[in-house]
Order: sequence, then structure tokens, then C-alpha cells
Amino acid sequence: MKYYIFFLFLQNLSKEKIQIKKYIGNYEVYDSGTVIGIEGEPIMFAIDPKNFIVKMIFNDDLLSNEHSMNVSKVGTNTLLLSFTNYNHIGVGNQQPIRLGTVQNRELLLLYRVYSLNKGGKTVHYTWLLGEEVKNGR
Repeated sequence: MKYYIFFLFLQNLSKEKIQIKKYIGNYEVYDSGTVIGIEGEPIMFAIDPKNFIVKMIFNDDLLSNEHSMNVSKVGTNTLLLSFTNYNHIGVGNQQPIRLGTVQNRELLLLYRVYSLNKGGKTVHYTWLLGEEVKNGR
């Protein structure tokens, strides 16, 4: 009899959506995943879609072997992340970079870019929410 009651309890639990929150230190994981790109096409993230777009492009500088990443603002709600010479296995940042705010919290990014020289880049990403911000700063 008690096994049957336990089974009914588990059955009811499985009907409810279980939410799992993830954290890295004091940062809450907002989103994490992998995008396999198409060569020559940008990778775009619409974050809080009406407010913030992050666009990643990949370039090669044949005069240098150094890799770099630059951030520039395009228009009022778009950031352009330009990755140069990300043609190695597993290039990325060691500390999260702050790119903006979402839901009155800092929005940060960790990433790893993998490349097979030709073809699209594979980007592993983790968007993090940091401390609460006041007045968007």
C-alpha cells in the first residue's frame, strides 16, 4: 500500500514542470548552448527580443596570426562582436565580458569558438546575469 502511495506521489510530480536554475559563482546562467554557424553568415542572438541584439561575425587577417575580439555598437540596440583569426581549436574568453543589461541585471558572456579552417564556426556560449543595475548602468 505504501509503495502505491509513493508511486502516485511521483506520478503527480512528473506532471509539474521542474525548473532548474544554474549558477556559476554569483552569476545566474541566463542561457547556455551551442550554435554551429554557416561560413560567411553572422550568428545573432535576440536577447529580450525587443531590446537587445548581439551579432557575431568572423574575419581573417592574413597579415597576423593573433586572434582578437572587438565590440562595437550598431544603432540603438545592436552590439557587433567582431572575431578575427578565430581559426584554432577552442579560443575564448577566460572571464565573462559585460555586454549590457537585461531585466535590470548585468548581462555577461562567456564563449568558446571552434573552427575547422573552412566552414562555419562552432560557438559554445553561456549568457550570465550578474548584479542588479540601477538606471541601466
